[in-house]
Amino acid sequence: MKKNKVITTIMWIFALIPAVFTAALYRSLPDTMPMHYDVHGTVDRWGSKNELIIIVAIFLAVTAFIAFQVRSFEKKAEKTDDEKAKNGFINNAKVTAITGLICSVFMAVVFVFINLAGVKMVSEGGDILSMDATRIICIGMGIMFIVMGNYIPQTRRNSIIGVRCSWTMYNDTTWSKSNRFASYLVVAAGVITVILALAMANVMNALLITVVLMLVICTVSLIYAHKVYVEEVNSGKDRD
Repeated sequence: MKKNKVITTIMWIFALIPAVFTAALYRSLPDTMPMHYDVHGTVDRWGSKNELIIIVAIFLAVTAFIAFQVRSFEKKAEKTDDEKAKNGFINNAKVTAITGLICSVFMAVVFVFINLAGVKMVSEGGDILSMDATRIICIGMGIMFIVMGNYIPQTRRNSIIGVRCSWTMYNDTTWSKSNRFASYLVVAAGVITVILALAMANVMNALLITVVLMLVICTVSLIYAHKVYVEEVNSGKDRD
């Protein structure tokens, strides 16, 4: 429980970085900022710098939601006398906290680098995102996948984190096997993403490949989850 508190505290520190960044630089930011880029890194939508405040608010709301879920799992662990259920809630709290920390670090890095690149772009009169900023973001995404993939198998059935569908929620076996399988794929995708980000001259192509990889992982993971579910049902094992 104490470790989760430390992790969520660090999560909040990183989640506040975009807010501090925006507040500190707001007056010096251009009135019009790049808000969206196409697959080639070219700005396809400009917007008011006030939109950054909305983005920051969303970041903080997501962080608050994750912190609430961590505490919710902890409370459930405190209330139950079932040792198996208690361990499950404790594991879910830990993994949710770590996932929240990873996401807050990634969001903070993306927010700062994207907006610094945007400011530089405006000052130079350009409209294409710096490949250096994109490369750093892509590498960060890969690292995030690797870390999250290593923790996914530690979760127990829940509605917040992991591969969640009626097949995986059928019983502990379908959940465990399905999420462990998906975790291997997520880690592999993370490694591939980092390699592509470092090796490819046009890092936007690496991002596109990563998106395709994640879609494939989602599809393959669901197919495998259904396979495990069918095996459990055919073997006569009941839902629990």
